Amino acid sequence: MTDPVIVASGQTYERAFIKNWIELGLTVCPKTQQTLAHTNLITNYTVKALIANWCESNNVKLPDPIKSMSFNQPSPLLVHAESITSKVRNLVEDLKSTLVDTQRDATAKLRLLAKHNMDNRIVIANFGAISLLVNLLRSTDLKIQENAVTALLNLSINDNNKTAIGNADAIEPLIHVLETGSPEAKENSAATLFSLSVIEDNKVRIGRSGAIVPLVDLLGNGTPRGKKDAATALFNLSIFHENKDRIVQAGAVKHLVELMDPAAGMVDKAVAVFGKSCDDSRWKECYWSGGWDPCPG
Repeated sequence: MTDPVIVASGQTYERAFIKNWIELGLTVCPKTQQTLAHTNLITNYTVKALIANWCESNNVKLPDPIKSMSFNQPSPLLVHAESITSKVRNLVEDLKSTLVDTQRDATAKLRLLAKHNMDNRIVIANFGAISLLVNLLRSTDLKIQENAVTALLNLSINDNNKTAIGNADAIEPLIHVLETGSPEAKENSAATLFSLSVIEDNKVRIGRSGAIVPLVDLLGNGTPRGKKDAATALFNLSIFHENKDRIVQAGAVKHLVELMDPAAGMVDKAVAVFGKSCDDSRWKECYWSGGWDPCPG
């Protein structure tokens, strides 16, 4: 390191390398993954002086970082970033295609890129993929729809992306997937709604957008994984008081009681959703009435 600079996250990097990183369109700190509030580079005079003193004491000549970048010694971080950036840029363009096969391929690849790697999630979002994926939730091709919702689920692991997905008006298209998608798409739509509901405002938006009825339907009629995803989403949504009434009125109590059977393998989740709203008298009445009518009497 010869020209240390401080970025907005407080981390110090070699100027040439971090400048290249930023010029690739990557606006996060490579180490902390924190979004950079600005891209100003401030010389770290303390570190620079320490390096200069050490080099002088040990008779070491400072290398030229620009030459290091030019002679087959690229930073592995930048090599990876350049490769992913190029790949993502092309895939995002393919999302705009009118060809079904091209959209299937692009959504499938973005889904995989976003699955395990946080850097990839940031790059994909930075290239504008989120709004395009949200649009594809209404695709009549079930595989495109499934890939798109799964890609959004993977992207939503990043907190900044949760906000971006919500701001892209994804909630109603996600509900559409809950109602029309393949079993896997429905599972991942419920899981995405759970992920988005971590943000308090989204609990309100999701409840008021009509998501609870299809979530309750998935709770009662979905695959085993779909039931678990629905229960998890409903648990989080029930934290907001308005949603407690909606969950009861959608007929969730009957399904929750059925899932308390140990054979269903969901006792803990069912009890958690039930218990979250135990202060609501209608839940108690529904439970003890035996008829599971959300509005007994």
